[in-house]
Amino acid sequence: MRDSSAVVHDALIAFLRANSSVTALVGQRIYDRPPQNVTFPYIALGNTRVDRFRVSGANGDGVTVYCEVHVWSRPTTGGKYECEAIKSALANALDNAALAVSGHKLCGVWVEGAIVNRMGDGLTLNGIVNLRIDTLYQI
Repeated sequence: MRDSSAVVHDALIAFLRANSSVTALVGQRIYDRPPQNVTFPYIALGNTRVDRFRVSGANGDGVTVYCEVHVWSRPTTGGKYECEAIKSALANALDNAALAVSGHKLCGVWVEGAIVNRMGDGLTLNGIVNLRIDTLYQI
């Protein structure tokens, strides 16, 4: 299996940092691992799962990368608007996104769903956008 998850990860961060609709809401605060004392709101990549598939006649393996993109918000008003707006901007930007996936052919990016949760501290909101990204390894 030619796992594309590492290059998908890099492509997601680069794509989001270049997307004006997303950066208008979070600036360049888009991380793999957020720094300590991070400024809210921000975006961080979450869990990833990779499944293999084969394409008849294709030169290489295909993989589906399922991943989560998280929005973290701590609005001063206590409402969910900020988190919902960032989640929507993410979903709109990522659905059918043309990611530059080095060494792999991008077959498609789909937003499979999204959710916003209020965390136990009563202040922090977590939005999650679930993605499916299909790639073929290019020999």
